[in-house]
Amino acid sequence: MTRIDHPPGLAEKIGRTVFGILFAVIPSLGVFLMARAVPDIRAAAAWTETPCTVLESSSEPAGNGDWRLRVRYRYEADGRTHESCRWTWDDMDESRSVDGIAKRDELLAQYAPGAAATCWVDPSDPARASLEHASAGGHLAGIAFFSLFALVGLGLAVSAWRPRRKRKRRGGPSFGERAAAAAPVIVGAAFLAAGLAIGHFALGTHREALRARDWKRVPATVVRSEVASEWHSGSSDHSGHYSYRPYVVYAYDAGDGVRRESDRYAIGGVSGSSNRGRAETIVAAYPAGRETVAWVDPDDPAASVLADPTAAPGWRSLVPVLIAGLFAAVGACLLAGGLYWHPSRKRRTAPTGGVLRTRRLGTFAGYALVSVVWYAIIGAAATGFVGDGGNAPIEWPPVVIAGVLFLVGLVPLVLSVRALLRLFAPRLEIAIPRGGLAPGASARAAYRLLGDERELSAVRADLVCNRLRAVTEGGRSTNVEAELHRIECLRAARAHEFRRGEFSFDIPADAPASTRGLREKIEWRFEVRLERPGRSAIEDKYPVSVG
Repeated sequence: MTRIDHPPGLAEKIGRTVFGILFAVIPSLGVFLMARAVPDIRAAAAWTETPCTVLESSSEPAGNGDWRLRVRYRYEADGRTHESCRWTWDDMDESRSVDGIAKRDELLAQYAPGAAATCWVDPSDPARASLEHASAGGHLAGIAFFSLFALVGLGLAVSAWRPRRKRKRRGGPSFGERAAAAAPVIVGAAFLAAGLAIGHFALGTHREALRARDWKRVPATVVRSEVASEWHSGSSDHSGHYSYRPYVVYAYDAGDGVRRESDRYAIGGVSGSSNRGRAETIVAAYPAGRETVAWVDPDDPAASVLADPTAAPGWRSLVPVLIAGLFAAVGACLLAGGLYWHPSRKRRTAPTGGVLRTRRLGTFAGYALVSVVWYAIIGAAATGFVGDGGNAPIEWPPVVIAGVLFLVGLVPLVLSVRALLRLFAPRLEIAIPRGGLAPGASARAAYRLLGDERELSAVRADLVCNRLRAVTEGGRSTNVEAELHRIECLRAARAHEFRRGEFSFDIPADAPASTRGLREKIEWRFEVRLERPGRSAIEDKYPVSVG
């Protein structure tokens, strides 16, 4: 089966050209603006280095954990005194955005009122100055980055008018089908990588939490204590919100005569929360000037925490490690299964003879794995509600949500218990003769009933052929299953009379052979139904190869 690539029409060429030009316009505009600014940046790089004095400095939350700093400074140039608030040479920014409280405090200490600093002054206009030295490196990198997008857009526009030769190529799966076939491999690799990466850091935190139980207590003094608020921007459907985190700076002496400061409260840190009262509880317990104790690593005096490491249960730091391990295990299973059953891999011929048994153990293992993963995640989330370091109050709304999710997790748990009970339920085993099943042939198969036959009132086994085909309608792809053949093989009114024996059946000559493709799948299987008086029936499926 072949498929011919026809050359695009005039409308398609024009459309691709317009798209390519539009794709290249914005990057080209960015390249133009950045290139125009490079000479000015190089001129600013030659500004004169001048000492200055900080007059005042301040900070305010900028959202998503960032802080915006403002500094006003004074310097002498051209025989006169000038003042400025500019951070950069282009007179656009009067503030600087920094990430995190630690960096904010570092810069506030560097630019404290009265501190001596260095600024760069324009010799041609002494009123212009900046705290940061100009550099063209960032602009040159931006020009190279945007140029790539501009070249891609121009290439799309030019390629639309390039003459094409008609060529034939073998019919095969489309890109979407290949992507669907590769999805388990990609998802499995992502889960495996994420599980290993998270597990690596979680294991380090767990080991530190165990070691911290042997850290020594030393006197400490609270230097600063406040509730840090960080603004998190929202979306068009949801407004933003503040998260609050306790920020406590304390000073201590590890016994070596060196005064050190730290803002680390507990092993693993303290996460932000929308509940301000949770952070205020910790801050109220450590007001500025309070004499308290800190726990210090004897081997590394710079490592310390304010919360008692022995107060938190030892299993709490192990939960993230177990969750990461579960993610890695699920990813490894998906990756191995995706590689084994990938369409590009040459498939082995299904066994044509032997005993057919239902996959009850696999069903139980699947539901059990889902239950374990679900409750591990819910358990990890619930432990976070207890409070960091064991000193924060419980947040009841998240606990209620965790309880609801716990009840939802009962569904796979009940299904796994049901599958476990079915492992010991009666079943029918069918032995296919060597040589297999072929269209137009008669086959004789052996069977035996396992379990207590007195629980069964009737047995039925049919050989069924189904076609599973992918159909695209209105841009949507759906799977349609159609039954092609149903061959009655075994029917017993009283099961105890058919504990073991043989049965024969004929396969039609026009019956399709078993196939397994991306767009269409022909599937043969024995469908078994075991009737039990006064109880629900047991239905099993045995896959079998025909052809």
